Amino acid sequence: MDWKDKLNALKDKLPEGEEFQTVQEEVKTAQKEPLRIELDKRKGKPATLITEFKGGYSLIN
Repeated sequence: MDWKDKLNALKDKLPEGEEFQTVQEEVKTAQKEPLRIELDKRKGKPATLITEFKGGYSLIN
């Protein structure tokens, strides 16, 4: 008996799981103007600069 057979045998013995309601997040509107993404070096290390972003910090996450 391999592990798949053992797993299928246990499946019938397990209690039914709880059902969860799905939560839909609000759809965020797209920014009308494009972002400007620049690759730069700061102190010899690569840095990504994002400029011309219109919006608050909550729109980033």
